[in-house]
Amino acid sequence: MKTKTVQILILVLGSFVSTAWAGTLCDQDTLALVKCILENAPSLKRERARVQTVGGELKVAAEKVNPQLNFQGLKSNSSDPSGDSVQTSLLFPLNKSGVRDSQISLAAVSDMKARNNLLIEEIRMGHWTYLALFRIRTFDDKLEVLQNLMAALAQSIKFYRLRPQLSAQQRADQALLILYLEELKVRSAIVEQERNGLIHDIEIQLGQSWTPASENLPRHLEKWPVIGGSHPNPSSPLLQSVQLDQKFGSEVARLKIEEKKSAIWIGPSVEWSRVDSQSGFRAGINLNINLPLLESHRATAETAILANDQAQVEAVTRTSELSGEWDHFRESYNASVLAIAGLQSPGSMQRQIVQLASDFQFGRIMASSYVEILKSLFALTESRSELEIKSLTAWCQLQALQNKIEGCYL
Repeated sequence: MKTKTVQILILVLGSFVSTAWAGTLCDQDTLALVKCILENAPSLKRERARVQTVGGELKVAAEKVNPQLNFQGLKSNSSDPSGDSVQTSLLFPLNKSGVRDSQISLAAVSDMKARNNLLIEEIRMGHWTYLALFRIRTFDDKLEVLQNLMAALAQSIKFYRLRPQLSAQQRADQALLILYLEELKVRSAIVEQERNGLIHDIEIQLGQSWTPASENLPRHLEKWPVIGGSHPNPSSPLLQSVQLDQKFGSEVARLKIEEKKSAIWIGPSVEWSRVDSQSGFRAGINLNINLPLLESHRATAETAILANDQAQVEAVTRTSELSGEWDHFRESYNASVLAIAGLQSPGSMQRQIVQLASDFQFGRIMASSYVEILKSLFALTESRSELEIKSLTAWCQLQALQNKIEGCYL
């Protein structure tokens, strides 16, 4: 009994240490967390399982066609065994190599497609994770600004409450400040909920609980990078997917034509029979042909050609779309980065909040102006966050099109 207790305790402690160690590794920095999610995300586990399944199908397609064994036995109804016979034949395919080659080629393309789709999903999940972490950082920035605004408003409201008597205008100003403070509390709660929802999404992909820390969130960018290259890289998994889809369509069409061709089987045949109390053997060749032998299957061939042509048209169209996406994301990135460069830094905004609170308390500005300026400062914070997210989204898409898998992680 004591031994079982010790074993259970060791298992529990081992599980705890393993989980704690995994959490420590994932929390080292941003890239470590991204790597952990790439290892544990459910969608990537499905894609990896798909790669294994398709790899098995490739092995099956490479197997040779088994020969056919035919056996027939006849027995006489009378007591006389005359008329009993046994016949057996072994048939080997003569023209199945075309079908087998097509099946192997199709399975090989399917295998390449599955592996390429895995790469695309890894890129998508990696970029999603990095953008999610970036959004959490922007939420933290918003919450910090909101806390500063609420602290400034609370101090200003306290300034009114310390006065022994307020005029009608002062009471109106106090009410205005209190209302805006309540509005900021609501906004703070909304931002907090959105932040928690994003953390929950990350935990689902990570497969364990996770708490954001400064070391695993993307850093603040003082200067955004310049876009390299003028067009998508043909080796990008996104463009490779287009080519593989076209090749897959061609192989499907080829396999349909090969499967419609007449099958020819040939092999030895042996017969034993008993006639007039004497038994004997006969040997020969057995030939099995699906008729009509010269059937051209023109409809199948025409359909296959049309399917191949359609795959080529879709490939050209999708390639053109990806080229258009490149231009779109490049223009979006440049415009967003240019707009960010013209905005105030978070530090400058914080100094403005402190100065405004001082000016208001000394009566240099009116309460309505004070509130409007604070609203503008928070709106500027939100605009900056939106532009940064838009810039990073465009940047990551451009890196994917250039086949720079980790180029998204700034």
